[in-house]
Amino acid sequence: MNQNPLSRDEFAAALKKGQGRALLHAIQFGIGDLDDLILDACLHNQSYDAQIESSRASWLLQMFRDSMWYEEISESILERLRVETESWDLVQLCNLAKEMAANGNIKAKEVLKERAFEIASLPSSDDWMGAVLWVELEGIPGFLDLARIYGKRLLVDPDDFVPDGFSQKEYRNALLQSAKNEKEIETYLNYLEARGVFDPRPSKADRDAARKIQDEEFRREYSLERILQDAKEKKGEFPGRYLSFGRHATPEELGVIYEHLLIETDPAVTLRLLWVFRRAPLPRLDKRIFVWANGRNKKIRTAAINALTQISDPKIHALALSKLKSGKILGADNNSIELFLNNFEEQDIDEITKALVLSKPTTGEAHGLGYGILQLAEKQQNIKLTDALKWVYENTPCTHCRFRTLQQLEKWQKLTEEMLYECQFDAEEDTRNYAIRTWTEKQ
Repeated sequence: MNQNPLSRDEFAAALKKGQGRALLHAIQFGIGDLDDLILDACLHNQSYDAQIESSRASWLLQMFRDSMWYEEISESILERLRVETESWDLVQLCNLAKEMAANGNIKAKEVLKERAFEIASLPSSDDWMGAVLWVELEGIPGFLDLARIYGKRLLVDPDDFVPDGFSQKEYRNALLQSAKNEKEIETYLNYLEARGVFDPRPSKADRDAARKIQDEEFRREYSLERILQDAKEKKGEFPGRYLSFGRHATPEELGVIYEHLLIETDPAVTLRLLWVFRRAPLPRLDKRIFVWANGRNKKIRTAAINALTQISDPKIHALALSKLKSGKILGADNNSIELFLNNFEEQDIDEITKALVLSKPTTGEAHGLGYGILQLAEKQQNIKLTDALKWVYENTPCTHCRFRTLQQLEKWQKLTEEMLYECQFDAEEDTRNYAIRTWTEKQ
């Protein structure tokens, strides 16, 4: 299935979002004068959320592997790999070197080994980078290479923390065999054993029990009095502790927080008290919440809207519609779509779709809008939200959100053949696998 060639701007946008049309363009038309865009995407991780999105290394490699630009781009990647320090760029460079090595690039293998061993030898929060990739390339011998490095570090400093993400049985067996003759490996084996790395995975009941203990410990540490005091002292620049307290609080405790909130005059304290209701229902509605939801203080406006998304009330529905009709769905109002989660009426769909089409969001705002639409579609299961979901497919910068959009559209049988084909070339591995499987089933 052919597509029309992309303009340079279209290719750059698709490349950044990880859309399959970027790879399809490279396959069907070559990369021409787009090599600089591809090189930049290799050197700088463009994933919206690299923590949850899969590696783009194999996807990017396909674009230039068979091109006249391979030598130039690959050399630039390896040169940057030797010196890169930014975490997610370094992760991507390691992945690209591993993919190139797996495709026969000997120099890429040497540079990956050199950098992975260098990183592994120095205590840091990033000392795991490159390690798993080296083991994927070299198997058990590669794992033992790293075990010697970690063991040497532990011999120098027994209180050191070294990577311990090797829990498979074959790794333990390899360590047991080599530990008899190598002090470094024996030391690393003892370290893993002491940390319970090879212990059986806990059962669901055990995990639930551990989670309950954690919840109880949180409640002991963050009592009602502690949260009120922290808010008064303006502690915490993010919602974390306040949100977690709200989720564990009793209705009576939430009522106390709410009464303090309604009489508070300090904006910084107001903000922190509102954070308590980010995932907990407001005890009742007060006109001040609506004033804050339309106010000038952007942080408070966002927090007030978040609080209102938790409950259902005609006044909240009216607020949601007014935000749409006035185009207030960006910036501090970026979460306004979520006001419909508990206040949805089918006639809202036209206004929602119109507001999306007219919006000109930044990358972050596009993700916020897309996430809100996804939640709404998954909760309401109203097929008339198809156009809104297709907007998400086109505009979200997050490959994980695009995957969920793909699944929902297919569930509604609204996924076009063109979209399904394109998704087989997406940057996200889960999207590719799902699209290929679905495409095959349809043939």
